[in-house]
Amino acid sequence: MNNISIDFIRSLKKQIVISRYKIAKIANAESLKLYFTIGKALEIEFNKQNWGAKVLDTISLRLQQELPGLRGFSASNMKKMRTFFKEWQKLESIWSSVTTKLGDNQKLIYSSLTSKLENSMNNDDLNSFLSISFTHHYEILLKN
Repeated sequence: MNNISIDFIRSLKKQIVISRYKIAKIANAESLKLYFTIGKALEIEFNKQNWGAKVLDTISLRLQQELPGLRGFSASNMKKMRTFFKEWQKLESIWSSVTTKLGDNQKLIYSSLTSKLENSMNNDDLNSFLSISFTHHYEILLKN
C-alpha cells in the first residue's frame, strides 16, 4: 500500500476532474437545448392560443402532477425559457444538431455545431455559449 506513488494518484485525480468537466459541459448543453425547446413550444402555443401569463402557473402545476418532485419548471422559470428562445431563436439549428449528436462523443458534437455556425460564431464563441449556465444566459439577456 505504501508503494503507491503520489504521481499515480495525481494522474487519476486529473483524469477524474477532466472527465467530470466534460460531463458537466455536455449536460449543460443538453439543458440549454431542453430549455430552448420548451421556450419554443411555449411561444408557439402562446401565439396560437392567445394565452395570458397566468397559464404558466397551470402548466407548472400540471407538470408537477405528472412528474412529482420535478424541479426547475416553475412558472417564472418557464417564462425565462420563453425569453431564452425568443432571444436565441436565430441559433435554432444548434439545438437539433446537439440532440442528434449527444449520443456520440463530445468532439463530434462540437465539430458539428461549429460547422453549422461558422458564418456567425467561431469555435471559441460556441464553446463559451455552451459553457454558460441557463441562469447566466438569462442574466445576460436581461442586461441587453
